[in-house]
Amino acid sequence: MGRYNFIVLFITEVKKMKKCLKYLLTYTVAAFSLLALLPSCSGGTNYVASEEISGEEESTNFKSDTVQKIKDGASTGNINIRQYEGNEYIAYVGVRTVLKDLYNFTMAGTSYENGIYTYRIKNAFNKTFVLNVDVKNDTLSFPDYDFVNYFDGGSDDSSVSNGKKPVSVNEFRLGSKPVTINLSKYNMKIFGGEDDAYVPLSVFSAILWPSSKQFAYNGKSVICNGSAQDLASAFGETWLKTDERPQELSDFSYNMLCFLHEYIYGRPGYYGFADTNRDGYCDAASEAALVQEADKLDFDTFIQRYAPDIYTGLKSSSNSDYIKALHRFMEYFYGDGHTGMTPPKISTLEGLANYKLARDKFSGKTVIQQVTAGNLLLDEAKCPRRNTQAATLTEGERKFTLPGSTSTDESNLYVSFSSDFKTAVIHFDTFGGVSDDWVDTYYAQWKAYRAAGSTGTKPAYPLDALGLFYYAFEKIEEKGDVVKNVVIDVSANGGGAVVEVGTLLSFLLSDGTTSVALTDIETLSDTQLKSVYTIDLNLDGVIDETDTALCRTRKDKYKYAVLASQFTWSSANLFTVMAKNYGMKILGERSLGGSCSVATFNSPEGILYYLSIGIRGIDLSGSYLNIENGAAVDAPVLTETLSMANISQFYDEDNIGAAVDTAYTAN
Repeated sequence: MGRYNFIVLFITEVKKMKKCLKYLLTYTVAAFSLLALLPSCSGGTNYVASEEISGEEESTNFKSDTVQKIKDGASTGNINIRQYEGNEYIAYVGVRTVLKDLYNFTMAGTSYENGIYTYRIKNAFNKTFVLNVDVKNDTLSFPDYDFVNYFDGGSDDSSVSNGKKPVSVNEFRLGSKPVTINLSKYNMKIFGGEDDAYVPLSVFSAILWPSSKQFAYNGKSVICNGSAQDLASAFGETWLKTDERPQELSDFSYNMLCFLHEYIYGRPGYYGFADTNRDGYCDAASEAALVQEADKLDFDTFIQRYAPDIYTGLKSSSNSDYIKALHRFMEYFYGDGHTGMTPPKISTLEGLANYKLARDKFSGKTVIQQVTAGNLLLDEAKCPRRNTQAATLTEGERKFTLPGSTSTDESNLYVSFSSDFKTAVIHFDTFGGVSDDWVDTYYAQWKAYRAAGSTGTKPAYPLDALGLFYYAFEKIEEKGDVVKNVVIDVSANGGGAVVEVGTLLSFLLSDGTTSVALTDIETLSDTQLKSVYTIDLNLDGVIDETDTALCRTRKDKYKYAVLASQFTWSSANLFTVMAKNYGMKILGERSLGGSCSVATFNSPEGILYYLSIGIRGIDLSGSYLNIENGAAVDAPVLTETLSMANISQFYDEDNIGAAVDTAYTAN
């Protein structure tokens, strides 16, 4: 499930994807940055700080060019590229150019010996990493594949809390084995030069995904962080101008998919083609066996064995056929819900009008209506993953609203009560991250208020889920001993920032005995990141025994439960599974899944897509936390499947309270 931005919602718009990545890609806290790629390495190499590497020109068969970097339609400067062996579709860029000019690292030293270029790089936090580029074997080697430290500057034991928010997150990094990426396996070469080693720009964009920077070359310029429409406009003038797809471009694009699958894709434990029961899970024995067998295969064998028609489309000489095949590959063949693409709107490509209609087929319908009607996201696809993006309740279901929120607030923050006030239900529809408004205003106001003996005007709370929890428990405790059950409703929650998952679990559970920790593992190198959460529960500015004592009091007083459904997705699913691991009861329906972090990528022909990447959770026992199949339910709210006909009964607080009693009685 990814920490840094373990996104999250099933994203179909680039703008929403960028917002999700802002979180997610925090873990959520967001940011489980896959890129601490270049860690420190000691040894006897003589490094020079000079710009000169004095390598060897491996080939003279190249063309040099200086092209513009384009962001938001405007030039932001120039970049030097090379095109080798007459292939105009692959832009090679010097490693130092990539690291310095595109990713803003400082070069601490370079060296060259016998075909190996070694780069020592410092990031903004003054941490040094090493990258070895072997042009003879076409490999990129990372002695310490520490993704997390790459961009956030952390250490093996560091606190990321600065006292400006009521939550503290202490991070511990464990393990990490060296990783070597062999590009020759994907028919890609690395070329040596006197001044630098030259690597395909698309490869670096893929490897350095945690930076949230993507670069794509369209034959004229390099597009920086382009939206789907930016890319469509840029590539619609060049390689997507007609439906004809050159063989060299087709080959490179396919090779990049092979590379991404084998090094970047997270293998979450679900494939659309393996979901033979079409229930959104691959948990039946035959389905699980099929997933495990598929995961053992290289990409070329994998796709030709299980989807030969998609393979044909990906290799097609027609751009429109390729785009359709890529969409089916992402949305159905992978089909995990965190993987998808935004088709370019390019009118010159034949067949894409009807294709777009397939994608927009359910426009104007609610998610639950789609599910009730038995419709799938694609009229041709077998993937049953459900679109959670619009799964919100109607405003008429709201009972008590967090002050300041409106009907347009996408988080739908509110707390409601059963008719006898025995059960309180806290509702929110996204893990939006712990708001910076705590830093700017609210936490300081609360500390001052507590320092004054809780006299004067009581401060408000920011409009985030953490603010809602403080507010909700105020309302709960105002009712004295009446409230017995506290239910966290994530049934329409599509996910978001993992940091808020840990924060809210800590709010409920950090009693001095229970330590709330979320641990991710980067599967390629076995790098572990453990984040331990503590919280200032009474908002007095200090995290101490008074907070753990208050937590113990509440845990003794209330029965905690989580209300889930098959719209509970991504980080919301992680919250549900972890809550169950910590002993809370699960009500309603089994949560849907979504176990990996998410990142965006650009294909060589300018298609924007996003993938589940290899950052996964570890459970309390230290084994892999497979949350792809959701959290098992302790007590349903309804005896029948959730639908538009019975949704009001599903959200009826009296019914929810009865389910809590059933769950705890059964235990």
